[in-house]
Amino acid sequence: MKKITLLIICCFAVFLTQAQDEKAQAILDEVSTVYDAYSNLKCDFEMIIKLPETEDVETQTGTFYLQGDNYKIELEGTTIVTDTETQWTYLSDVNEVQISEFEPEENGITPSEIFTIYKKDYSYFYNGNEKINGKTFHAIDLTPNDKEQPYFKIRLWINPKTYHINQAQVFDKNGNRYTYTISNLEADLELANNFFSFDIDAYDDIEVIDLR
Repeated sequence: MKKITLLIICCFAVFLTQAQDEKAQAILDEVSTVYDAYSNLKCDFEMIIKLPETEDVETQTGTFYLQGDNYKIELEGTTIVTDTETQWTYLSDVNEVQISEFEPEENGITPSEIFTIYKKDYSYFYNGNEKINGKTFHAIDLTPNDKEQPYFKIRLWINPKTYHINQAQVFDKNGNRYTYTISNLEADLELANNFFSFDIDAYDDIEVIDLR
């Protein structure tokens, strides 16, 4: 009898996991449909970094623009922009721009990747509804199939009405926690053709460091 009961429990657990995965897949499909329909987007973001076994918390705020694989990230004192061939990093405090060939970090996650991270090689699991600041969101956990990744889980909080990603948290293997909160999303903006490049001539006495 105990064996039969255990078998029933195991079968139910498998069924529940499959149902959760199907729900997560359906939600992520809706997210993909929404974002793929945008020609570009602009968002404000806050990134909070919590370090393990310490009270230290680092916070950064900024704005980023995304169009296809092109992006621009504006932080306090720093602007990073790429057209997927060249990357410019401008440091306003010293009026310096560093130019390099664009080489995306294989295991890195930038704010611009939050909107496409679920398209990578992950398994997903629906973790129910969770409230953030009084609002209810779908919570979905992503686990990388590549166990060599420096992080073991990413949790997304998705607005059930708009299917916009409101928040993402990255859990790395060193115990660090990176939380991105997205706000003020605007889409289908009229951007100049050279928006995802850096106009050196627009800055007087700028120091150019070409690393290509």
